[in-house]
Amino acid sequence: SVNQLLGTNLQAGSLGENILLEGHGDLSDLQPGDKIKLGNQVVLEVTSKNRACAALEAHHPQMVEQLESKRGLSAIVIKTGVVKPGDVSQVGE
Repeated sequence: SVNQLLGTNLQAGSLGENILLEGHGDLSDLQPGDKIKLGNQVVLEVTSKNRACAALEAHHPQMVEQLESKRGLSAIVIKTGVVKPGDVSQVGE
């Protein structure tokens, strides 16, 4: 993990993320228009890939370098609902 590699102690939300997905591997192949389903109700539509910015260096001087290939996504809500920790997520077109 980045925490182990850099000796940091980042927690969920430390980088401004709103939702963290596990078990999908590298999401960098997702393109604008691709959908992400969260739980039984919520559907997001990918709008862009986030870029690692220099503000992350406040956590560690090498943070941008380490996160470059692990950048997040921005999305809009297509279908609202309730999402809870542990809900199943599906990624795809």
